[in-house]
Amino acid sequence: MTTATQIPQLTETVHAVFDALAAAPQPPIATYRATTERIDNLTSTVHVRDHRIVVGQTAPLGEDEGASPVDLVLGALGTCQAVVLEVHARLLGIPVASVRVEVAGDLDPRGFFGAAEVPVGFSEVRYTVHLESDADPARLAELISRAERLCPVSVIIAEATPLVGSYVVNGESSALAVPA
Repeated sequence: MTTATQIPQLTETVHAVFDALAAAPQPPIATYRATTERIDNLTSTVHVRDHRIVVGQTAPLGEDEGASPVDLVLGALGTCQAVVLEVHARLLGIPVASVRVEVAGDLDPRGFFGAAEVPVGFSEVRYTVHLESDADPARLAELISRAERLCPVSVIIAEATPLVGSYVVNGESSALAVPA
């Protein structure tokens, strides 16, 4: 929950982080980590730092005990857009009353099952950002331009990111090849 006292403090923090990153002598690479463990059948728990997220599948495969992995990708995109807008609004001094992001993606489940020669992933992802601000339209255009360029999840989805995988089977590194 945001309180009035947190708002100025967040603006100060955003500017301090920006200044520190701009002055960094070496690229300050941040490594993000998540560990997933299967709970039962098609339900898993994702552990990120001290957070736990239950991930499941809808019927007929699962019992809808949590968002699916595909749902989380869409949620990550919406959340990232909202965060980028908030951070850059503060850097630019643009007042933002609210941000809501709707995200949808089209996926042919036959690809996942290997039941047809169709793409496995999304054929398209669409999002609509609902932004409330009384700022000048030119300033809002600058903010939106930054959100489009600087959202890491948008870039991960839209551009090819190298993916390196390996398997450990029965405690030993597997010689099974991971397709590129």
